Amino acid sequence: SALECRTAEGAATACEPLDILVNLPINGSWTGGQSLNISGRKMAQLINERQVLLPGYEIVLHVFNDQCDGLHSSKILLQEIVDKDDKYIALGGTGCSATSQSTANIAPTVRMPHISWAAVSAVLSDRTAYPTFFRTRLPETSSNPAWIKIAQQCNWTQLIVVKGKDSRFGFQATGFIELASHSNIRVLELESILTKKDAKRVVSNIVSSRVRLVLMITYETSIQYLMCESVSAKVEGLLVLTKTHGERFWLADYKGKNTDQCTDMVMTKRAESMIEVGGVGFRSDTTNLSCVEGMSSADYKAWWDDFVEANKGTQVLRV
Repeated sequence: SALECRTAEGAATACEPLDILVNLPINGSWTGGQSLNISGRKMAQLINERQVLLPGYEIVLHVFNDQCDGLHSSKILLQEIVDKDDKYIALGGTGCSATSQSTANIAPTVRMPHISWAAVSAVLSDRTAYPTFFRTRLPETSSNPAWIKIAQQCNWTQLIVVKGKDSRFGFQATGFIELASHSNIRVLELESILTKKDAKRVVSNIVSSRVRLVLMITYETSIQYLMCESVSAKVEGLLVLTKTHGERFWLADYKGKNTDQCTDMVMTKRAESMIEVGGVGFRSDTTNLSCVEGMSSADYKAWWDDFVEANKGTQVLRV
């Protein structure tokens, strides 16, 4: 049925559309876009139906697959602005941090607020560089104090920091080192792992330094490289601190994986010596959600399953 809009005073009125361009990583190096698509549509539905937050308006989401690629996402943004002048009031989505950096450079020029649902790169906290960028998640730097606290409680006084690509993780790694210097924690080395060869070098340094505590500020593949190389080098007692990654990510295949030595069983055993710091997902009980009045975690999960079943293969979930 058609949406019934109301004024702030409660009188019936015609709905004025608020068109939001939503670029999401349906596929690419990170594929969380479909989940963001579904949850975003649910929030838009609730806001539209309740007519409390935006009385008289209807949020309309226009979803595109940006493939977790900054250049592709920027092209979509610019093409839509050129083809549909003054249509969009905001840019949403862009779940990948590097993608958000690309589009966040364009958004201020076209005076468009840019709201990401998942980008967590610490670099994006720079309000001077990205004045119209906002996000619904904490930046990754929020993990730094947690790692410091864990180290202090365990009486760990030295460790090795490993980061991924500098443009993506360098800001957070530098921030951790500065925080550690004021917390009586010594960072022996700052290393980068982008390839298997890098991982072999880092493992060699771990052996020579006789330090077995490694903080990994990077993507999953770099951690897989390190875990597998530590198996090949027969390094025991390695403890990895990192952020929350995908479920059982250490079992995923990657190019050049030594499947003879790094079996699922061996990698799972290594993963037992890993401490992940991250956010908390929905509870599985019937506790009401603080963000949606009158809806429990179970209610939301049931809605999600029904929505996917009803829209699978349609324009809404076309990819």
